[in-house]
Amino acid sequence: MVRIAILVSMALMVGGLAVWPSGTVQGHALLVSSDPAVDARLLDLPSQVTASFSEALDADLSSLHVLDGSGDRVDVGTTSFSDTDPRKMSVGLGPDLSPGYYIVVWETLSTIDGHLLKGSFPFTLLNADGSEPVGPRLSGFDTGTVIGGEPTAGTVITKWLILAGSAILVGSLVFVVAVVRSGKRHLAGDWEDRTHEATHHRVFWTAGSTIVFLALVGVIELVVQSLQLGGLDKLASALNLVWGERWIQRQAVLGGVAISLVLGWLLWSRRSSVLAKAALWTGLVGGLGYLILLSMISHAGSVPGSFWAVASDFVHLLAAAVWVGMLLQLALVFVWSRRGLAEKVRARALSIYLKRFSAIAAASLILLLATGAANAAVELSRPEDLVVTTYGWFLTAKLAVIVSLLLVTSLNALVLCPALIVRAAEEGGGDRLRRLFTRLVVLEVSIAVGVLLITALLIQFPTARQEAAATEFERVSTEAVLGFEETQPAGELNVSMSISPNAVGTNSFQVFIFPPPGQDLAEVLRVRLRFKPPDPNLGPSEVIAEQEAPNFFRAVGSFFARPGDWEVEVDLRRREVDDVSAYFSVPVVGAGAVDRDGRFDLPLVAGSWATVGVVGSLVGGLVLWVGVSRWPGLPRPVLRPLRVGRVASTMVGLTLTVVVIAGLIEFVDDAASSGNPVKPTSESIAVGRSLFLRNCSVCHGDTGRGDGPLAATLDVPPTDFRVHIPFHSDEFFFLVMTNGFGNVMPSFGEQLSEEERWHILNFLQSEFGIDAQTSGEVE
Repeated sequence: MVRIAILVSMALMVGGLAVWPSGTVQGHALLVSSDPAVDARLLDLPSQVTASFSEALDADLSSLHVLDGSGDRVDVGTTSFSDTDPRKMSVGLGPDLSPGYYIVVWETLSTIDGHLLKGSFPFTLLNADGSEPVGPRLSGFDTGTVIGGEPTAGTVITKWLILAGSAILVGSLVFVVAVVRSGKRHLAGDWEDRTHEATHHRVFWTAGSTIVFLALVGVIELVVQSLQLGGLDKLASALNLVWGERWIQRQAVLGGVAISLVLGWLLWSRRSSVLAKAALWTGLVGGLGYLILLSMISHAGSVPGSFWAVASDFVHLLAAAVWVGMLLQLALVFVWSRRGLAEKVRARALSIYLKRFSAIAAASLILLLATGAANAAVELSRPEDLVVTTYGWFLTAKLAVIVSLLLVTSLNALVLCPALIVRAAEEGGGDRLRRLFTRLVVLEVSIAVGVLLITALLIQFPTARQEAAATEFERVSTEAVLGFEETQPAGELNVSMSISPNAVGTNSFQVFIFPPPGQDLAEVLRVRLRFKPPDPNLGPSEVIAEQEAPNFFRAVGSFFARPGDWEVEVDLRRREVDDVSAYFSVPVVGAGAVDRDGRFDLPLVAGSWATVGVVGSLVGGLVLWVGVSRWPGLPRPVLRPLRVGRVASTMVGLTLTVVVIAGLIEFVDDAASSGNPVKPTSESIAVGRSLFLRNCSVCHGDTGRGDGPLAATLDVPPTDFRVHIPFHSDEFFFLVMTNGFGNVMPSFGEQLSEEERWHILNFLQSEFGIDAQTSGEVE
């Protein structure tokens, strides 16, 4: 069985390296926003280029440069970094740049995980009349591709060894404090004392050896990190990172744990039991500090709500360490107890150890599964990320191995462990059962070590949440996607405003004015947009929109200086008619797809604090039911409040579950009642096509390009749906069909029923929507 365990561990290692993706892999400080955006086509040159990334940047080794079509640098000054957002950097541009094609080249070093990445993105400065510029295009840049951040054997192996070593260290200390020492009072006689002493000393030696091992691996880890940054001469740069600060702190903590263990050993040898116990507890606290420092440089440290994410990651590491480390010590106790101990003595000691181990292991397993699910909820944007992202692949592999681990654990915990305790109570037999249990424990430890290897691979890749942020930014930057759209009344008029991309930085503002049905729109003399920020200390701003058509006005500019709920007032001045205004509340997102929320905000991508309360209460109840209350020898005054607590925790969890489910049902009902009420079935699209050809093609053309038979006779060319459908919601076009568009388009509210108008919209979306355009159906 031991040989099988070793083979399983080797298979997991080889399998993990075999599925290791080849080629370049994106690291962690990924581009999530820029101003100008990727592939932006600008009429006016911005004063600077700004880029935001998914993790905090190191100012010494991160940079931003702008190259023209000939490859010459055209940026001005050095790269500057934001004082309020460590993930943002910018560089100035000269005022005399001519129209042409430009490339922004960025290089980032994440202060959290130390990954060094390089990438680029283009933008175009158009001629004054909006035409394409004349000039060279810089070749040799595969824009959108990120170079660097690839996992190496050195980074994976060192991380794996650190995870395994910290688990052995912390688990061994928990074993000696909670199992060996607490079980001593139930042992009596010379042989029982010798058993306790020998077990105690072996745990000491295991923990001490592990500290030396972790210190040596830490040195190798620092060398590997320096080589990733460019060579051993980058040692100082590596130590100046947040990662480097945590590395120094981890080595200091290891030194403190080593001193505590030495003192505990000396005090134990001199029979100073109380002081020895204090030294052991001090060493255990140091071990917990080591795990916290590991969690602080994990993915959890870079998400919104990082305090809770890091706390969950720490509990996850702690539960895994307690489980794996104690399992190893239990296996060593079983192996050692077979040498020279009488059956009665061995059975008595192992029975005491097993009872305490099973209680702690049960609680650890519950916490391990709960926090693992919570961490996945933090890092996954959607369920399909498990199969469409590299992070999801390794997480799926980890879950598959954990399933096999749980099968072995269940056999040990539910069948063999209770049987051993019963045999021990009978003080006879069970030697064959103990051998089987020992082998299965060794197998369990080996599979757990394999899980740690997959974890070491997993954390080398950007999370699904980071990949989603970068992918979404690229999609928004390269497609015509609406950021905000809403219609508000302004006197007797309806004003529709769309903002794209509706983020901090440069935005496009489009204002459409709808008169009452059957009435003409008075001549609009001026459309002014006023922007009121969420922070009154910033002060308001305004812009006069340019008229593109009698009913359509447009403005472009950087009026949103920070994320939050902005108020945008649209003032309309018309000839011989009173001025009217429409008011919009606009939720502006931060400079990038990654939220800039505080450390104590909710870290989950989906869900609420109520969901956290449900899970937390149920997990607390399970821990009290399965773990704590099973601890042997608890006095009645302690058991009573534990029983009350587990019932109360379970009831609170069930109550909150009902509340969350009720809220979810209400949310689904509300969502179902909004938007297009007619499903885009093939029948609906066919009906919409027929209605379009009968009522709309005379102006818009059979193919929706605005080239119908009457198009040439109109003062304003009809809409080309290939350009406009992706920009607006169904509700916007439904309003246009219902009320018309001033003098440009007549109203169809009386000619077509409401259902017929929705059928036409289903047809338009199927022909010209984003999905149709990205799939290549629209030429």
